[in-house]
Amino acid sequence: HTGIQGIRRIDNSEFLRFEAAVGQIADFTIHHALLEICEANFSELMLCYENAQERFRNTHQIDETINDEILNEINRLLINYLSSFRTMIDHYQTRCTRLDRGGSQYLGTFKVSTANIYDASFSYRFIYQLRNYVQHCGLPVGCVGAEVYKNEAGDTVAQLSVYFDRDSLLTRFNKWGKIKNELEAQPARIEISVHLVEFHQRVLELYRALVQMELDIVNGARLYLSGLVSEVHSQLPGARPLIVDFSQVSAAGGNLPARVIPIKELARIQEVEKTINSNHGE
Repeated sequence: HTGIQGIRRIDNSEFLRFEAAVGQIADFTIHHALLEICEANFSELMLCYENAQERFRNTHQIDETINDEILNEINRLLINYLSSFRTMIDHYQTRCTRLDRGGSQYLGTFKVSTANIYDASFSYRFIYQLRNYVQHCGLPVGCVGAEVYKNEAGDTVAQLSVYFDRDSLLTRFNKWGKIKNELEAQPARIEISVHLVEFHQRVLELYRALVQMELDIVNGARLYLSGLVSEVHSQLPGARPLIVDFSQVSAAGGNLPARVIPIKELARIQEVEKTINSNHGE
């Protein structure tokens, strides 16, 4: 096969180590992708809200059709966001449970991290439980409020807000648990962005705690695979590192059974680590 140069042979035990390391890198990449999906859904939700507010500021128009369009779109995007958040959390819990062997503290770390975030913020508790409301009772966002008025300077102000309906949430769902009293103490109309922005900040805080654990889990795999890359590049600068199973190459040729070392994924993990360390230092 033209263009392939061998560096050294590896035995079966090292190949199995290589396969395990690649699998760990893939797991990290998947979990980080879940956060990116969650962040993208949050950004899309908030942009939709901002666009609705901007349109009203420009037009001062609101009617039943516009009202329903706003509610339907924001509910759709909020449901997407809550679903992606829960998927991320469930995947982390499953991974920590699977890794909780031989006295490891991964599952314990996960439980402590999630409990600390939950206990520290009403907004987190509320939106977290709102996901259960959505699952069992339907659309979470209930009403749109819009007004045009003159401020003290005599300027015209057009303001549009979207709200959760407190009483509807309490009436339609009886599993708010310990936060029921907190929810009852909220205004009758709960403007959505206040709690959503706070919730998302807590999600990012939780992710930073969990990704530190992920970096610990994957560290051995990173060092091993990075060492293989360095080994290849020390002899063949710029080459694309591969592991090829020549025992599977037939005399007739055909596709080469090769495994690529995940260089791009290794670089991405390094970027994540730098970002986490940078945020931690702020």
